[in-house]
Amino acid sequence: MLKISLGTLVLGYSLLVSACGGGAKEENAKLEKEVLQAHDSIMAYMGDFNHKSMKIDSILQNLDSLKAADASLDTAAKRADLASIKLKLDDANEAMTDWMHKFEPDQSGHPDDEVKKYLQGEKAKLDVLKRQFDAAKLASDKL
Repeated sequence: MLKISLGTLVLGYSLLVSACGGGAKEENAKLEKEVLQAHDSIMAYMGDFNHKSMKIDSILQNLDSLKAADASLDTAAKRADLASIKLKLDDANEAMTDWMHKFEPDQSGHPDDEVKKYLQGEKAKLDVLKRQFDAAKLASDKL
């Protein structure tokens, strides 16, 4: 007959639990890396968006001069178009800033399943932000 001591059972169980927990930690580390990469890819837009927003402000302030140089310029349509682009740029930047203020990078002390759920949720939020930034970039590329 096979005799297994209590110590052997406890050791085996501990190894099994730590092996399973290690997988969850690795998965969470991978998710965290994906979240940070998504964050970094969006952040690359922000400086350009701020520059374009200031450029729009400058154009809007000088529409009268532009009209004097080109009498056929429809300043009302140009103003509306520029205001729409600026709103997209500013909304995207504001949404990212809001996300950064709410993001909690330190998840130590939380169970692995909660960390996974949190990181998956944050990744989904960043996916939405990425689409918003892509749309704002597309609109602003015609400046």
